[in-house]
Amino acid sequence: PNYAATANLGMLKTQAGDYAAAATLYRLATQLDPGDFYPWGYLGDALVADPSAGQAQPASREGPDRARKYVELRPDDAMAVAALAWYLTNLGEREQVPGLMQRAESLGSAKGEVALFNAQTYAVLGDHDRARERMQAAIANGMGERAIQTNFVLRRAGLVKP
Repeated sequence: PNYAATANLGMLKTQAGDYAAAATLYRLATQLDPGDFYPWGYLGDALVADPSAGQAQPASREGPDRARKYVELRPDDAMAVAALAWYLTNLGEREQVPGLMQRAESLGSAKGEVALFNAQTYAVLGDHDRARERMQAAIANGMGERAIQTNFVLRRAGLVKP
C-alpha cells in the first residue's frame, strides 16, 4: 500500500465510525510517510474518537509538532494553519488558536477544509454558533455533507445528529 491510499482508507473508516480500524490505517500511513503531519493528526483524532482507546487527547505530539514546523516553512498553507489550530486545541495549548483560525480563513485557499477544521475547533471551544457557521461554510465550499454528518467532534457537541 502507499501512504495516500492508506490514509484515505483511514478517512473512510473514520466516517463509518470504525475508529479502531482507522487508527490502525493511520499508524500504517505514518510509517509509510512519517514526514507528513496529517496522518499523525488523524491518528490522534481516531484515538480520541474511539471509546475503547481510552484517550482523552491525542496520543502523540507528532501531529502538532510536525504541523508547526511545516507552517513555519509554508505559512501560506491555509489548511495546515487550520490543522495546527485544531491540534493545539486538543492539546490544551489554546493561546495561539484564535489567531491561527483567523489566519487560515484569511488566506482564502482550501476554504472547505479550513472551515471544517475550524468548525471542529469552535465546537471544542464551546462556541457552537461559530461552529455552525463554519459547518455551513464547509458545505458551501465543497465539503460533502457526509464529512460533516460523520464528524465525531461535531456529533459529540450535538451539532449534527448521529
